[in-house]
Amino acid sequence: TMLIRTYYEIEEIDALDSLLESFRIFLGRQKKLSAQRKQNYKDFIKFIRKLSRVIPGDKKSIKKIRAEFDKSEGIVSTDDWLKEKIEALEKGRK
Repeated sequence: TMLIRTYYEIEEIDALDSLLESFRIFLGRQKKLSAQRKQNYKDFIKFIRKLSRVIPGDKKSIKKIRAEFDKSEGIVSTDDWLKEKIEALEKGRK
């Protein structure tokens, strides 16, 4: 998740997309991870994809992401970081 956050921060979108897809496949192959933990990581991947594709200033999309994030239940250990990134988009910066 740290590398994913790094790619997002430095706006390496191609590398980010590749890593997200690899991570998704990795999760599907893991038998030892609990179903809840897998779901938390999958939600993390989903939100990062949405954040990386949203246009800063697109208030409707950002509001939708915020509402979905607020409804979600625990996304690994990065909830605060994701919340911070959503707030940055709401203020018009990435």
